[in-house]
Amino acid sequence: MRKLITKNKGVILLEIIISIAILGIIFTVLINSFSFGSINIIYSGQKSEELMSLQSIMDDVNSNKFNSKNEIIDYLKNTKKFYEENDFSNLINKDTNDMIKFHVSDEEIKYQSKGYTVSLVAFINKDGSRYSKLSTFIITGEV
Repeated sequence: MRKLITKNKGVILLEIIISIAILGIIFTVLINSFSFGSINIIYSGQKSEELMSLQSIMDDVNSNKFNSKNEIIDYLKNTKKFYEENDFSNLINKDTNDMIKFHVSDEEIKYQSKGYTVSLVAFINKDGSRYSKLSTFIITGEV
């Protein structure tokens, strides 16, 4: 037993270098995952803020009484200064400098009521790669 203890004179330089390399790899992975997580938290916060802003706009639109599609479009274009998109499929394409775009559908019947689906898209960044979208049904009459 005594021979076993006396043979072990210490650690060699190669063992120390390997230990430091392993620790470096572990710390690199931890730091990258932390930074990726914090970036996602920031993006989620921005998206939540934008959705709350869109919800506020939708509440404002729903508080008004509209009788036609043109009244809704005029309100969003002239009062709110949003950009109208005629084609729903182009709504999420950032092809203008406007940060909020909208689309009003053709007349629909839902829940025994006539109305229009209004969709709003707010772009979070200038290149349009991140956005928030919200839709609501505006009732204009009964069936």
